[in-house]
Amino acid sequence: MSFIKYFAEQLQIHPSMRYADAVKLCYQAAFGAEHLLSDKTRARAYLYAELEATPPTDEPLFERISEELCRVNLGAWRREGLPFEELFEAFVASASQRENGAETLASNLAAAESVMKENMKGFSASEWQEFLDAYTAAGAPPIHHSDHYREKESPHYRVVAYEQIDKWEEKK
Repeated sequence: MSFIKYFAEQLQIHPSMRYADAVKLCYQAAFGAEHLLSDKTRARAYLYAELEATPPTDEPLFERISEELCRVNLGAWRREGLPFEELFEAFVASASQRENGAETLASNLAAAESVMKENMKGFSASEWQEFLDAYTAAGAPPIHHSDHYREKESPHYRVVAYEQIDKWEEKK
């Protein structure tokens, strides 16, 4: 399945997406979450605190964002009663450097634009280009979700390799 399909699915699941959220998804699908693991002790503490603060939800355990990666929803993790440390270990194991990340990001951004033109209410080609220009001028760094998305969606997840999912599905 191409990134276009994953992006279109995410746009349908999360209608509160804005340009920043689209770019974040493109970035995560290209690079994973390696940027969050510069300090593993801090990353573990942050994950545990977020898991403790996130109530169980009825959302799916994971949402695919690429052929290799998915977002594991923390509320669903809590609902399933899965061990916190297993999620952290999967997160660490999944955070390796991705090949051709910059090229993949560029391809993902182009795919996202084509999907948004067809499916995103309020999409403006000129605003998208303005957002992308500012983003690339800043060096195409990892970014946060938009305030609107955080307010409407309350996202709590970790990006992990899809191959990690099988072992959790077996425990259910």
